[in-house]
Amino acid sequence: VEGSGIRCPFHNWLWMADGSCGNIPYSDHIPPRARIHCWALAESNGIIMVWHHDAGLPPSFEIPILPELESADWTPLVVRRWTIKSHWLDMNENSVDQVHFEYVHGTATQPATTAEVEGHLLKCRSRMKMSTPRGQIDGGIDTDDHGPGFQVVRVHGELETLMINTATPIAHELT
Repeated sequence: VEGSGIRCPFHNWLWMADGSCGNIPYSDHIPPRARIHCWALAESNGIIMVWHHDAGLPPSFEIPILPELESADWTPLVVRRWTIKSHWLDMNENSVDQVHFEYVHGTATQPATTAEVEGHLLKCRSRMKMSTPRGQIDGGIDTDDHGPGFQVVRVHGELETLMINTATPIAHELT
């Protein structure tokens, strides 16, 4: 990062925030077509997100601020990364799959799940019995999918938990 631009390490060109070339160190002339595509960025919750739309449209919603991340009552955010052999959309579709909770996550019962769509937001609410060393307790998972790339999961029951899932496609069947 150099000033308000980014210096490319390959040819040392300086690219400005609007996509224009600001400097070519070995040339006095900058070609008028020397431009790169600019991505819409959002920085919130300690995460930098890049917006992509096949038709080049601007962002149609904002990433919500998660109050838990600023609260002294919550432990600091822990980041984990995995590469999964799966299509990126499978990550979001998982939230409406009631049966997997019992077999994958070990819930005592399959949850009663409701799902509703509000614009870009898919809200899933699941209630189930969770097994603990002291027996079964009532628990729940609230999942909010803000588009396909930002999923907020709040687990209720024995231990309140917040998970932020940012599934990013890196190949056709690799996320």
